[in-house]
Amino acid sequence: MGRHRALGRLRWSVRVKAPQIMTDAGGVLNSVGSRLGAAFTALTALTMVCGGTGMWALHQEQERTRALAVLQATAREAERIEYFNTDVSGWQAYVYAQAVTEGAASLQTSTYNVDGLAASRKDGDALLAGFAAGGLAPREQAALDRVRQLWTEYFRQTDQLLELTRTGTPESSQQAYEVLNGPLDSSWQELNEATGELVELVDARAAAAHEAADAAIARLQLVLLATTVLAVALAAVTAPRVTRSITTRLSDVVGVVRGLAEGRLDQRARTGRQDELGVLASATNESLETFSALVRGLTSDARSLSTSVSGLRTSAAQLSQEATTTSATTAEVAGTTDRISTDIATVAAAGEQMTAAIQSISESTLSASQVAADAVQAADAAQATLERLGASSREIGEVVALITSIAAQTNLLALNATIEAARAGEAGKGFAVVAGEVKELARQTARATEHITAKVSATQVDAEAASTALHGIGQVISRIDALQGTIAAAVEEQAATTAEMVRTVSAVARGSEQIARTVSEVASTAHETTRTAASTESVTTEVATVAASLERAVATFRL
Repeated sequence: MGRHRALGRLRWSVRVKAPQIMTDAGGVLNSVGSRLGAAFTALTALTMVCGGTGMWALHQEQERTRALAVLQATAREAERIEYFNTDVSGWQAYVYAQAVTEGAASLQTSTYNVDGLAASRKDGDALLAGFAAGGLAPREQAALDRVRQLWTEYFRQTDQLLELTRTGTPESSQQAYEVLNGPLDSSWQELNEATGELVELVDARAAAAHEAADAAIARLQLVLLATTVLAVALAAVTAPRVTRSITTRLSDVVGVVRGLAEGRLDQRARTGRQDELGVLASATNESLETFSALVRGLTSDARSLSTSVSGLRTSAAQLSQEATTTSATTAEVAGTTDRISTDIATVAAAGEQMTAAIQSISESTLSASQVAADAVQAADAAQATLERLGASSREIGEVVALITSIAAQTNLLALNATIEAARAGEAGKGFAVVAGEVKELARQTARATEHITAKVSATQVDAEAASTALHGIGQVISRIDALQGTIAAAVEEQAATTAEMVRTVSAVARGSEQIARTVSEVASTAHETTRTAASTESVTTEVATVAASLERAVATFRL
């Protein structure tokens, strides 16, 4: 029963629980992934803030650049109004000078100055009509409206000047002079002042926009700097803590796994918090517990195997001794059979001389009865010996079956150990080699037990045949004993029964020959049993060697 329980311990399995990540009191996942995710999320958020701030600053700068470009274009248009004011004033002077020096008629024949004045007026009208449409401040718009009014008034007086110069009379010339140096000059000055005010307003707004852009850039630079410093500080604080929380515990698990590769099963990893690393440490500890139980069971089974082999060796020695005894008994039976044959020959000779040798027949009959009794006793002893031989063979079969079961379980154990070593990767190579040796030893044990089983089966068959033959011998000897009684009775009636006695003696002779052949077969079987016992003892020696190798293999692990 103890051996069967030891074998039962070899039927093992590993149950791996599904990893469960515990949560803390706040409901936040207490896992490596959550910590890494939180750290990287914070860094990513700060990075996005930096990038978003930069993009927003770039967009604002682009908007301000476009606004400044519009303001600068508006300022240049206002300056062009000043230019047209001066240009028109010049053309007015040229027209008046031409009329004075060349006469009013020259204005009809030579229209260069008149055309130049008209072109400047046209360009000025176009500029004022499309000047910064919808892009002016209220004061700037008011200044522009005043410039437009003054421009209209300015050219109304210019038209009056042209009309007076074309008249060509002294009075009109004098009036033209007065208009040129009076109202027209005043209108020009007012127009220049209004245009200058518009230019100043636009320039002031452009300068303010420049200052606002510079201030906004400074603020954005400060925000970017603060965000960058915050991101760097967060990374400097978070990265070492997260790294230590992972590498320290992971190094502990790695140390335990390396110890497993060295055969140390007495180490355990610290579990700590129930995150991924805690689950890994728990799984490693469970694997070590299972593997330790496996090695302890293997050690116990190796010891049980050694004990069983010792018992098998003892049984083999007993079988060899009993086979030797059977051989000796068979030799004795053979001698007895020879004596029976001799006595039967004597009886046959006496039958021919029955009348003259009745006393000799009587003595021979008594001798034959004694021999028959001895033969019965010897046959009974031989049959008992063969029954013990059969029982020993059955015991050997049971031991061999036990060894076969142990070998099969050892092979299964080696296969499971090989799978575990393969799961361990590089760290399990050494144990994989040991598991391979254990598996090979299990195969050798299986082959040896198969050989023993075949031999024991042959021994059982031969023992049963010998027992049957000895039973036949007992029956024949019983018949001989009965015949001896018949012979004793026939002595008194020898004359009448001589012929019957001769036939009986002939039958006994044939029975003795059969007995001789049967005894010869029993002797051969006993000899074969002796060889089988020797082979069994050799096999038990091999199994003992395998058991010793198995014990040495499991001794490499430290529990």
